[in-house]
Amino acid sequence: MVRIVLINVDMHGHINPTLAFTHELVRTGNQVFYYASQEFKTSVEATGAYFRSCELMFGKSIGSASTKVATLLSQVPILWIEECQKILPHLLTSVNSDAPEVIVYDIWSLVGRLIADILRVPAIKFCPTYASNEHFNLYYKLFFQEGAYEDKTSLAAFDTGIKQLSIQFSFQPFQFNHWITHVERLNIIFIPRSFQPMSETFDSRFEFVGPCIQKQHITSDFSLEQQSDPLLYISLGTVFNQWSEFFHMCVIAFGEKPWRVVMACGHSFKLEALGSLPNNFIVQQHIPQLTVLEQADVFISHGGMNSTMESLFFGVPLVVIPQAVDQEVTASHLHKLGLGIHLPKQKVNVGSLVEAVERTLNDLQIKKQVAVMQSMVKASGGYKRVAEVIQNFGIAESKYDFAPVRESEVDRSIF
Repeated sequence: MVRIVLINVDMHGHINPTLAFTHELVRTGNQVFYYASQEFKTSVEATGAYFRSCELMFGKSIGSASTKVATLLSQVPILWIEECQKILPHLLTSVNSDAPEVIVYDIWSLVGRLIADILRVPAIKFCPTYASNEHFNLYYKLFFQEGAYEDKTSLAAFDTGIKQLSIQFSFQPFQFNHWITHVERLNIIFIPRSFQPMSETFDSRFEFVGPCIQKQHITSDFSLEQQSDPLLYISLGTVFNQWSEFFHMCVIAFGEKPWRVVMACGHSFKLEALGSLPNNFIVQQHIPQLTVLEQADVFISHGGMNSTMESLFFGVPLVVIPQAVDQEVTASHLHKLGLGIHLPKQKVNVGSLVEAVERTLNDLQIKKQVAVMQSMVKASGGYKRVAEVIQNFGIAESKYDFAPVRESEVDRSIF
């Protein structure tokens, strides 16, 4: 048995991939203490883990769909510091009382890394999207190629904040660029190696496990009958989905087609704004995605990594309309691999939507490539592999006193 503390951020796209492997860790006899916001209490407790309420700030702040991406990015360093200043003292006391042998933290959880450093507990980092190193670095593109930090104010605030925290809590300070390129001795990546750009450059510290898909830890009365008609699923995810014109275009584009259409619009969208719906449409604010993807033939998506991996797990080709920078990377990557079509937002109209879906539905080469990738996704190990590597890491580390030396790894950064 291994005692594990898991520290996440309060975003569905980061919480959901962890639920299946948390359940598996508990099922195989480990103790898991899961730190997350109160809104995720039910989902976490359904895994059998001990829920620890932690009023996180970062995810709520960055999850504002009405804020421009560049503006969000410029706020990120300060948000990280403010969160640590507010919750670090309480978390240190709580985590220390849980006496973990391993701390597992999300790639966006600065407070998770700091707690591991301060308490000198072996740490594992997990990442719901691409791994980064000196050859491929998504975070360099996100934070430094978008022009978000031209005035350097937020970067200086991060560096100052880390220095102040390091004095207060006795850990080795580091700069912002070292944080976003930091590599732990074990890094779990929720995509298959075959989907990772420059995959051959990532060493044994990176464990590519694919999506962690299991029966969802939520209850739903949504059901979908098996039918012979093709099924089109439409969703722009949970964050950047405030695009009412898009949902109206979809109704016009697919209302007269011989397809079933299931469309999720998000909690901020008023369904009555769509007016009378065609008979072939099912529209709700939230729809259990895995239930639909089991039957779907095409998925119009924003290109979020969870949605992308879930689609490929079920062998469903994608039409990707990216809403943020990382989704642009995924859309281009999918197109390059022949797994679907990249439809830029500025080119979306009724005609282009129909054309993209019809092409994806009928292109035999796309279907072939998706089937190949589906087999690779399922062969990556998923949630059972994650539980296995975390447990093995914890057993190995518990045999000796741990004295982490992490900054030597930061030197591999491209900066």
